Amino acid sequence: MLDKYFIRHLRNPLTKVATLAVQVGITANQTTMFGFVIGMLALPALSYGFYALALLFILLNRFMDGLDGAIARLKQPTDLGGILTLHWILFFIRLSFLVLHWLIL
Repeated sequence: MLDKYFIRHLRNPLTKVATLAVQVGITANQTTMFGFVIGMLALPALSYGFYALALLFILLNRFMDGLDGAIARLKQPTDLGGILTLHWILFFIRLSFLVLHWLIL
């Protein structure tokens, strides 16, 4: 949502980090999976009241989401990568709403 506003400031740094990642053999799909795990760590942090830590995990998740796209643009984007990204984002959003509902009750 807000990514389109930040991308013009983040495109060059993301491309530099993506270039380094490609050089050491990190793939876009690996980055997607790692970003998902980082994002999921926000949920227990939220449930235990560590809001600053949860925010850090969410920001890292968003960075990894941008990085996987930059890596895919440097290499060859795959259908699997697009599907992984979409499904993990939707799963994370649904699970976040469940955790928030649990916190409210």
